[in-house]
Amino acid sequence: TNNTERLRVLAGGGLTFNADTAAANALDDYEQGTWTPVYAAGMTNVTYTATEGEYTKIGNVVTFACRIYGTGSTNGDHLKIGGLPYTQNNDNALGVAAVGYMNGLVSSNDEIFVLVGNNTSQLHFYHGGGGAFGGNSGNGISGRTLHLAGHYYV
Repeated sequence: TNNTERLRVLAGGGLTFNADTAAANALDDYEQGTWTPVYAAGMTNVTYTATEGEYTKIGNVVTFACRIYGTGSTNGDHLKIGGLPYTQNNDNALGVAAVGYMNGLVSSNDEIFVLVGNNTSQLHFYHGGGGAFGGNSGNGISGRTLHLAGHYYV
């Protein structure tokens, strides 16, 4: 490195780069693991198959992905998937998910979007127009595989 500092291990914990000594800038929190997505609302008496989730947390940012498949009794309650590994901070605009696959849940001209609920560890589903998406919306959530990925702040 031509005698130039590139990395520093701080006495109080964490790593800084390029001669930075500020503890506030230190990389001091990294975690990765698995979580189990579950239907928190929109379906009852659920039997799950092939359901899994993974996450990485760096500092206050959680990046996640999951696949969920369940069969049960759908209802008009606001569709929510629970089990995220951390609770979202108090800013709903900073937690979003993209639906990568939804196995015929909605028709091609319908839209859904997903937010991480404010102060929750849940994904909340909405119609493209902004109203709550129920467990029986579209073709109903029972027997549908969903693949989701996103991020949020804790």
